[in-house]
Amino acid sequence: GLTNPLRIGMIGVGIAGAIVVGGTVGIFQRGIAQARQVVQISQTRDHLRALDPALARVLAVAQLTYQGNGNFRDDLFLSIQRIDQELTALREVWRSDSLEQPVLEQVQRAWDVCRSALEGLGQSGADSWDRQRELHDIAVTHAAALRQGLQMLAGRVEERWQASVAANAAWSRKMWWLGIVWVAGIAGVCAGLMMLISRLILQPLQELQQAIEAIADGDLNVRVPHVHHTVFGRLAAAFNRIVEALSRVRHTSLESQARSTVSEAPSVADSAVPEWASHVQGGS
Repeated sequence: GLTNPLRIGMIGVGIAGAIVVGGTVGIFQRGIAQARQVVQISQTRDHLRALDPALARVLAVAQLTYQGNGNFRDDLFLSIQRIDQELTALREVWRSDSLEQPVLEQVQRAWDVCRSALEGLGQSGADSWDRQRELHDIAVTHAAALRQGLQMLAGRVEERWQASVAANAAWSRKMWWLGIVWVAGIAGVCAGLMMLISRLILQPLQELQQAIEAIADGDLNVRVPHVHHTVFGRLAAAFNRIVEALSRVRHTSLESQARSTVSEAPSVADSAVPEWASHVQGGS
């Protein structure tokens, strides 16, 4: 199984990884929200740019219609339809944003009154000249209110755009630092794993190899240090028991050889005495 230091190291790596991943997810979520806001602002700018000339055109056509030129009635209704489409799209862009709803409601109320007056002005057979002038004045007045509301919305959108630019710059810096953290974290994890592998696997194997080489040279007093609760500790303990057994075997063998040598010594001496004595007698 895994050793306790390796377990601790893996737990530490897991905790650090969870923290880094959590921070990364948070940064990416903020980045996605900022990207959505950039899209909102870009779309709003497009709609505002389209609304300004459309509003100017509808007022110009209304003026011509008010002056009695009925050839522009179709253009008047087309211009009204165009503004309706742009305002509907603008409300859809900010549908989920409660901050801009009051301004959009103000714009919509102004346009509803303006559109009603324009439609009355464009209908054939309008009541009287005074009624035509009244409708024209209502349309112009509320068109001014509409333009004022659009300008207010444009100012707020511009403020959001500046804030978004600053937020994007901050997000880019965070992503840069996050990349550094990721690289440093991966390098640290690799270095830590290499140190753990070296300490828990390579070092015990080297010690075991050195002990085997010492035994091959005849040194049976060598022992391998070990920790019992590790895999290599149990292997080292078994190796030490084998060496102890070999040492006992060699010790027993040496004792047997010594006893054999001692027991053979008197018989050699006894056999040597008669031979010595015969030489002495022959010499005399």
